[in-house]
Amino acid sequence: MSTWLIYALLSALTAALVAIFGKIGLQNLDANTATAIRAVIMALFLVGVVVVQGKLNLIGEILVNRKALLFI
Repeated sequence: MSTWLIYALLSALTAALVAIFGKIGLQNLDANTATAIRAVIMALFLVGVVVVQGKLNLIGEILVNRKALLFI
């Protein structure tokens, strides 16, 4: 089995788990507030990934490029 297929299957599995755990976690909470908190946590995690990869200096290039910002 090729590597890309393994990654695709793992991605599909984790996406399904996110949906399932999201439903379980939101049973007694306001959905909008919980989604906002989840988005903040995801953003912090992604900034951490960018820092670990050493690509923090590329953020300035993206912020200057209006076309990139529009499509992002």
